[in-house]
Amino acid sequence: MHAPADISAAGDPTLGEHLPATAGCHAPEQGWPSDTQRLVAAARDAMSIPRSRVALLLRISQLAPPLPRRHHRRIAAAILEDAARQNQGESFELASGDMVLLCHMPEHAGGSLHPDILPQALARLFAADVPPGMVLTRLWHLERDGAALLAYVAGLG
Repeated sequence: MHAPADISAAGDPTLGEHLPATAGCHAPEQGWPSDTQRLVAAARDAMSIPRSRVALLLRISQLAPPLPRRHHRRIAAAILEDAARQNQGESFELASGDMVLLCHMPEHAGGSLHPDILPQALARLFAADVPPGMVLTRLWHLERDGAALLAYVAGLG
């Protein structure tokens, strides 16, 4: 999902030619779209054909300080990136620290990276750190909940 933070296109004029245009975590002033900008575009695209598509929001920023720690973010990002690869999707790390998986919903449930299973798996993973009553994830089925996703995305900008 993200190129290493120490890579800079400013020092090498040819570097930008070799990196994907959709790479996140690059400063907008370098001409790279932020993950928030990419999510807005991807959500709009997904809504053009919402059937069998879902968005999973991981509200990791809501963990009480000093959380989330760096390893929380790395683990969550790795899980969502694996789920994105397995389910023909993309994962996004937002400026708030929250993460979103936008992907296809497979016809058959199976495996821990299935979008219907991920909310429970993430809840178990972060169970020791989530305050009682906090909802860590939200799963939107775009056919039914597309307006809610677009409202969330509109609130990012």
